Amino acid sequence: SNGGVLKSVVKIFCTDVRPNFALPWQMEQQVSSFSSGFIISGNRIITNAHSVSWHNVVRVRKHGDSRKFVATVEHVAHECDLAVLRVEDPQFWSGLEPLELGSLP
Repeated sequence: SNGGVLKSVVKIFCTDVRPNFALPWQMEQQVSSFSSGFIISGNRIITNAHSVSWHNVVRVRKHGDSRKFVATVEHVAHECDLAVLRVEDPQFWSGLEPLELGSLP
């Protein structure tokens, strides 16, 4: 069943403003996007780096919950397209289960 996995997967909402490289004194229009991520140990979330690259505001939502919680981008690694997020609000972590990462081949 997917019940166990749904306790580890979150939806990520990102509002970003990218720089305008043709006109460096201006920014592009604000854009909203969404992606997914999963819970790992240490109360962290892993997602794709490209989904939070130019982040302005990042919020996350648990499955079955309408509330969105503010997240902080801790690390971005474009080389492997991974980012690590953190949510300070302890209410967010209630009922979530971290996924175990396997060993390297």
